[in-house]
Amino acid sequence: MMTDAAAVPGASGERRAEKRSNRGKEYRAVAMVSLAHFVNHFHNLVLPPLFPFLKAQLGISFMELGFALTVANILSVVAQLPVGYLVDRRSTPFPAFSAPRSRR
Repeated sequence: MMTDAAAVPGASGERRAEKRSNRGKEYRAVAMVSLAHFVNHFHNLVLPPLFPFLKAQLGISFMELGFALTVANILSVVAQLPVGYLVDRRSTPFPAFSAPRSRR
């Protein structure tokens, strides 16, 4: 009696290559999300210490600088909430529209 692997030559090697290909895509997706998350935190942690320089350079108050940062964070939340909801509701990866497409 022949097994499926023996009946279809090269099938197991193709499966391994497919798994490696999928794993590479997963690593890329995790790297992109991690980079975006890092940029978000970096932006929020770097701007406040620069406020004294921005205040002097732009001639605006700390209150205006704080308000600008608050508005930016609120807009970020407003944009992330619907996208997060859609990602959670779909069975296929919704953020794939932002990822580079692989060419076959």
